[in-house]
Parts: sequence; structure tokens; C-alpha cells
Amino acid sequence: MSVLAFDTHTFVKRLKKVGFTEEQAEVFVEEQSKILEDRVATKADIVGLEQKISSSEETLRREISEAKIEMMKWAATLFLAQTALIIGAMFTFFKLFGSS
Repeated sequence: MSVLAFDTHTFVKRLKKVGFTEEQAEVFVEEQSKILEDRVATKADIVGLEQKISSSEETLRREISEAKIEMMKWAATLFLAQTALIIGAMFTFFKLFGSS
């Protein structure tokens, strides 16, 4: 876990100055510190997240590229099959109805 600079002593003094008791101020500061530790992203957190996103992006780009190639293979195969069927149908048609 990363460390966040937070001046708890000054915070306690300010709370006491506006009417908090010593105990109230200390409990409040402890809870605020926990929240900050759990919720505030540091530069290291952001860099780590950026690295994960970059890695995921590379993987996704590779998978998309592979999917494009696979789709092109299927499209070419279907085109050839369709062309063969049309030529076959034309030969059959001309054989049956062609002039002899």
C-alpha cells in the first residue's frame, strides 16, 4: 500500500480549536486517515493501472487482428463456394436448356 502524507497532529489541533474534545478529534482523524488510505489513489497506483490498461489494450488489439484474419478466411471460402455453385448451376442450366 502506498503512503499518503497527512498531518494528523495539525488536524487534531484544528478540530480542538473549533470545539471538538481531544478524544473526538483523535477518533475523527483516525477515521479520516483510514478513508484516505483506502480511497485516495497515489501516483504509483495510477502508473500501475496505466500499465494494466496498456497490457490489456495490446491483448485486445491482437485478438481483434486474429478475428479479422479468421473472418477474411471465412469470407474468401464462402465466396469461392458461392462462385462454384453459381458456375455449377449455370452449366446445369445450359446443359438442360441450352441449344443443341
